[in-house]
Amino acid sequence: MKVKNLVITGIALLVIVLLIVFGYRAYLNGETSLSIAQMSKKKILITYYTRTNDTSKMADTIHSLVGGDMIKIEPEIAYPADKEAYTKRVSDEREKRAIVPLKTSFPNLKPYKIIFVGTPTPLGITAPPVKSFLIKNSDNLKNKIIIPFIIYQETNQAMGAYRDITYFVPNSYVKNPYFTGENITGSKKVSTERWLTSMKFKRYELK
Repeated sequence: MKVKNLVITGIALLVIVLLIVFGYRAYLNGETSLSIAQMSKKKILITYYTRTNDTSKMADTIHSLVGGDMIKIEPEIAYPADKEAYTKRVSDEREKRAIVPLKTSFPNLKPYKIIFVGTPTPLGITAPPVKSFLIKNSDNLKNKIIIPFIIYQETNQAMGAYRDITYFVPNSYVKNPYFTGENITGSKKVSTERWLTSMKFKRYELK
């Protein structure tokens, strides 16, 4: 009888442990939202490359809402102001699969939990300086939340840049992208705030 009771007790304890383990896993896999106030308490980095200042305007708007640190990505050799010459250089770098040298130096990225990454979409790809930043820092970006904001010339270019980013940092959580056209005018604070508050995160991503 005592043996039987011990077996029953053991089974009950095992069931309880399994329920706790699987319940916790289900909790972590569940989705949650963050208010802007909650997000601003996270260690945030906003980094971007801009050629026409559209991306920098968007970065400024994000920064005004969630705070954090902000770093402009700059190539070692500046791109030409002329659009045709700029496009030709980007095309050449794409053909060569170049990792362009950067002038910008970055702090230790490990403390950051959420990293916003801004890029235009020359030729429907991620801007080469942003590509360089992501690839060179891929190890330090592991298990971090990467949130792209993508400034496109044509709507069909936006997803190409987003796919690039997911490819460059395969061990990061790339999600909640924001797409907007060029020639940003006025304040985008309202739409940006709506985007920030609509984001969904797995709970394990925020740990």
